[in-house]
Amino acid sequence: MLVNNLIDMIQILITYGVLFIILPAYVLYPVFKEKALSYRVFAYLLYSNLYISVLVFILGYSHLFYTPAVVIMLLLPLVYRTWTYRDNLQKAGITTYEMLRGYFGGHLYLKRIRQNIKRKYHKFYQRAIRGKVLEYLVFLALVLVVMNFYGYYKLHNNAYGVSDEEVHLYWIQALIGGDFFVSGMYPFGMHSVMTVLALISGLPAGRVVHVFSATILILTMATVYMLFRRFYTARVLIFASMLIWLLSGFGGINTYFRFQFTLPMEYGLFALFAVIYFMTEYIYQKERKTLLLFGTAICITFFSHFYLTMFVAFVCVAFGIANLVPIFKNKTFFPLVGTAIGSIIFSLVPFVVGLVLGYPFEQSIAWAIGVMNKDYSTPTEEGLPPEIAKVDFTNFKEVEKRFFDAMNSWGGLGRLEYTILLSLIGLSLLLCIIAIIVTRKNKSNTAFRFYLGMAIAWCFAAGLSDLTMLGYSALIEEKRVIEWVFIFGMTAFMTPFEIIYQMVCFILKKVKFIPIFLSIASVVVVIYIGYDYKYQKQERTCMQIQTEAAAKLCRELVDEYPKNSWTVVSPVNETSIVLNYGYHYELLDLADKLDHWSEDQLFTIPTKDVFFVIEKYPVMFLGVDVMDKNSLEGREKISRADLREPLGEYSEAEKSLIYQTQRSAIMARAYYWAKEYAKQYPHEMKVYYEDKETIIYHLEQNEYALNNLSIQY
Repeated sequence: MLVNNLIDMIQILITYGVLFIILPAYVLYPVFKEKALSYRVFAYLLYSNLYISVLVFILGYSHLFYTPAVVIMLLLPLVYRTWTYRDNLQKAGITTYEMLRGYFGGHLYLKRIRQNIKRKYHKFYQRAIRGKVLEYLVFLALVLVVMNFYGYYKLHNNAYGVSDEEVHLYWIQALIGGDFFVSGMYPFGMHSVMTVLALISGLPAGRVVHVFSATILILTMATVYMLFRRFYTARVLIFASMLIWLLSGFGGINTYFRFQFTLPMEYGLFALFAVIYFMTEYIYQKERKTLLLFGTAICITFFSHFYLTMFVAFVCVAFGIANLVPIFKNKTFFPLVGTAIGSIIFSLVPFVVGLVLGYPFEQSIAWAIGVMNKDYSTPTEEGLPPEIAKVDFTNFKEVEKRFFDAMNSWGGLGRLEYTILLSLIGLSLLLCIIAIIVTRKNKSNTAFRFYLGMAIAWCFAAGLSDLTMLGYSALIEEKRVIEWVFIFGMTAFMTPFEIIYQMVCFILKKVKFIPIFLSIASVVVVIYIGYDYKYQKQERTCMQIQTEAAAKLCRELVDEYPKNSWTVVSPVNETSIVLNYGYHYELLDLADKLDHWSEDQLFTIPTKDVFFVIEKYPVMFLGVDVMDKNSLEGREKISRADLREPLGEYSEAEKSLIYQTQRSAIMARAYYWAKEYAKQYPHEMKVYYEDKETIIYHLEQNEYALNNLSIQY
């Protein structure tokens, strides 16, 4: 399992790198060849993601989403770029022809090729590798250490670790099967990417979704690093702050647990960082291509998750405040605002088209609006709890208490951590303002304004996470906002050191000992926070909503059995995995038929192989913590007493709810029926797999003389 999942992770990471960096580099390099490496990588990521998203919308709405159509559309930019290279290709063809005719020898021909390759490699080495090998190795080591924590569950398990993954996989499988927006319209950025990855890599969509979280985490780390590397001179500070953010226990589980899973908002974080990168670049460089990339980044956040775009608005305001003078001095205010508005309009077009074509919005969009409209200031019948009554802003002590309560409730910060973080943010704000005033005519002013923008953005994020505690409606769910609070809070551990370093260098012109001091100081900070106070991340919330045995079975069937030759009879959770490969029959429907048994009843499942997945210890409503070695404790084993519980009435849409409330009753019916059926038909029905938690029966039948599954047990 570990090796297979690791191979899948590497395969998807490589495929992603080829599709979203290497091939876009081939197409777009002439446009951005004079730009820095970080600029180009951001550009390649943004334009490739936008192209894939638009491609999926077009093919999905036109009902032409098939693998050949996707491949052709992916090849079009490459064909176009190759066509623009036609003069060079023509020269190469003439040279090859002349060599074959004997005008000059093959030795000279090969020598020219070697020289050309050597020249390009030398250019690449000078721009991207020279002096950075150690930096890349340190970053790689950091990635491996971080993946050991965040990727542990995905490497050692096959089952869903969070219920959202099941839903997202179902949408992707439906899209591959030609059913676009099967549950309604939703930001489909990540889904489009994973669908294309599945088609190109050849991996089943279930395995892509399972391991794509590793790509998301590495992408987030790389783009965070590129953004900070652009403005911070001390690389060791960046590594230290990333360690604090990702590995130290500075912050509760809400600040990091989502990075363990494949979730759309986390995927779009690279676009959030790109918005900051290109907005800052445009303010000072005022290039049209940079402005277009700024707008593209906003589009990608919109296609990833609406919440992310809402926060982007606050981030843009934060950096607008930090760069207020340069924005108006360089006349970039109206281009930035116009591009932002235009990007939102462009992003809305696919959804407007969907509404015209009759697609409704997915139900979670209504849930998000419900979160925003919830009024915490209106008394309930029981009376309004005082802690969420609207706060009196003239009472500073009460405001501070509410703010701490929010940081403690959502972010898991104790009073000490809270004080450290607020003190560092306050110090950053103060030092930024002083540095901007002192260096107002110096180039380094750009970096100081970036630091100020990050600190202001942190204040906005912290404020958004505190709205319900202040008695107001939440604009964005607090458990999501708190993640951004800690991402932007990274700068609090860098900015004071960085500003002191730059100010000393500005005053004394050249100070050799400062980088050494920064290295030592940052290491001390990491040790202080990571070990002295025992702040080390321990919790991994991985709540399995299906058994590991069920997920492993489905993976084996998808990989090893012929398509559409088998059926899995189990709860609804396995539907997403087997879609497009085999059939799924609801265990609830089986239980219902068994309850209505009669002597003349005929009940068959028309495939050669049928697998019955039955939980002896039913999975609990909110899932089972797989990290808990005693996960079976507290869960009752099914018994004949569960057979006496009548199944409630349900509609097709309510099946998942019945599993939540009557899972034991359903499993008991299936368990005792399967046991009796195997006794009556021992040659056809056998135990395929069994562990303490689950038993799986395999029925192998004659397709032309199907077994009647209706028996009295």
